[in-house]
Amino acid sequence: MDFSTFENTYKELEKFVDDASLNKINRKVIKQAIEIGHAETVKQIKSRAYSSDNSKSGRKGARPSGHAGDNVPKKVTTSKAYGVSGIVGWDRADRSEHFYMKFQEFGTSTEPPHQTAKHFIRDATKNSQDEMQAIMSREYEKALSEVLGWVK
Repeated sequence: MDFSTFENTYKELEKFVDDASLNKINRKVIKQAIEIGHAETVKQIKSRAYSSDNSKSGRKGARPSGHAGDNVPKKVTTSKAYGVSGIVGWDRADRSEHFYMKFQEFGTSTEPPHQTAKHFIRDATKNSQDEMQAIMSREYEKALSEVLGWVK
């Protein structure tokens, strides 16, 4: 058995456990990965924000109650098409007070363009990819060793 990559470990694990157990392991991995991705996304948004005080931005009466970086949504979902997956950031159907984070701002003659949450999330994923892969490897190896009765 070759356990040099988490893909190989996952393939071996699939042979020994049923779908429900595999779903449970995947959900655990996704939850941990989402926490890492969420923390990195918050850090990216706050590092590029113009101000940590949003009381002066926007039109009076239309200001959100908090900073978008403090309100980044995250959730674990299950679907027939994709299985267990995680979402960090705003989706198209978002109606929260920070819904504007999903729009591209192209700028005006006086204001430069702004990055959308999509860019922050992409950068956060790049920065934390190694850590997420380590989690996947660790959790799949742990589950496989439990199934096979190995002690590490």
